[in-house]
Amino acid sequence: VTITDPSPVPVVISGGNTAVCSGGEAILTASGALTYLWSNASSATSITVTPISTAAYTVTGTDVNGCTNTAVKTVTVSGTCVTSSVPCGKTIKNFSSSLSATSVSGAVNYRFKFYNNTTNALVATKIQASNTLTFNAVSNIYYGNTYKWTVAVDKGSGYGAESNNSCTITFAIPTNTVTCGKSYSNLNAYSAVTQIYGATNYRFNFYDNVTNALLATKTQTSSYIYFNQVSGLQYGNTYKWTVAVEYNNGTSTLYGPASSTNCTITFNAPSTTLPCGKTYSTSTGYSAATIVSGALGYRFSFYDNVTNTLIATKTNTNNYIYFNTVSGLTFNTTYKWTVEVQYFNGTSNVFGPASSNTCTVTWGVAGGKVYNGDGDEQNIESVSSNQRIEKSSLLIEDEKNWLSVYPNPTKGLITIDGSLEIVNVEVRNITGQLLISQKVSEINLTQFENGFYFINVLTDNGYKNFKIIKE
Repeated sequence: VTITDPSPVPVVISGGNTAVCSGGEAILTASGALTYLWSNASSATSITVTPISTAAYTVTGTDVNGCTNTAVKTVTVSGTCVTSSVPCGKTIKNFSSSLSATSVSGAVNYRFKFYNNTTNALVATKIQASNTLTFNAVSNIYYGNTYKWTVAVDKGSGYGAESNNSCTITFAIPTNTVTCGKSYSNLNAYSAVTQIYGATNYRFNFYDNVTNALLATKTQTSSYIYFNQVSGLQYGNTYKWTVAVEYNNGTSTLYGPASSTNCTITFNAPSTTLPCGKTYSTSTGYSAATIVSGALGYRFSFYDNVTNTLIATKTNTNNYIYFNTVSGLTFNTTYKWTVEVQYFNGTSNVFGPASSNTCTVTWGVAGGKVYNGDGDEQNIESVSSNQRIEKSSLLIEDEKNWLSVYPNPTKGLITIDGSLEIVNVEVRNITGQLLISQKVSEINLTQFENGFYFINVLTDNGYKNFKIIKE
């Protein structure tokens, strides 16, 4: 026979404000027993009460032997609670959006709650000092769902009554649009759609402009697309294209509706340009056209500066040309010249339009100046051809010839500044892979991973290399 102490264990109620405003919130927690039964019929350990007048709350605790004891907690009510409200029936298309509850003077905190629209189960809570809520700061709410939501205000002595949770808010299935009717003559170009906060992917589809057959797809996490990264796109073609946004609805990841395939994009026959009116005073001089992504070759043509008669032609796989490799050119002569880009249009290899042959180039000037291997200025007659180098390869940095790339390290956006004319900029990763080739003074690396990158800037005064850290 086991004899136990029949005395009931003491039951204690802790927590809660001894004084709240009418309709204000107090949380009462019982301890000391095994099970509990409150005077409001709740069997939970803690209850949340919102009295409109002073009230006493009793809990009966039962221990392991079945013995009971009680405790009482009085919550005093004085004054009327300050309340706020949230906008009702709103539809949000992007979690980066925000809405404001009614501002309350003296408020310390605003507590926003989101409930399941069908079961009324609490889904998410966000407490903050501001009455303006940006939805991307709230965990566990998802696109494609409608929620009931409320706000309660704390002025330093506890939260007042929540606003009506029959007020709903809907987070629409995300959609997006692509730029329509644009033309690009270089696949190095890129286009961007609106960034959807929380989107897991953007899927770009390209269709035949006549048959609507799907020709190419590119799925990526970034909201902008470089066309030279899309396998299957060809110069000389017009495509219909769309974008669909992948999102999480709280249960699974799926794509929203695609934008209209009536939107077109055209990749023109590629063209490029040459430096005009330049003079190259060394026998080993060279010049470069703008790089065109995917080009199969560059055809340089030289014409008589007076009669426009074709004098010489040279086709290279590279975008630059050494004049002494072109049969038919004469040193110390001025020519009109053009460049054409060879490309594949999906059917055959063809050349795009030539640049204007009103552009002139002078190869060599009698008595001109050259520089030896030490960078010292020499008379052209006193330096053998294998010793001659272009001053541009030295890129003397003084007040007239300087180049700067900043910031370094960078978060992604880079500016190239200086006194030199930029002909082309190449960006390569640490493995040597070409990532960007363009004739601009601003480079965007935000879509690439953090690490080291090499920037090769071709100017009218030669090449300059920089190493950049993206962090």
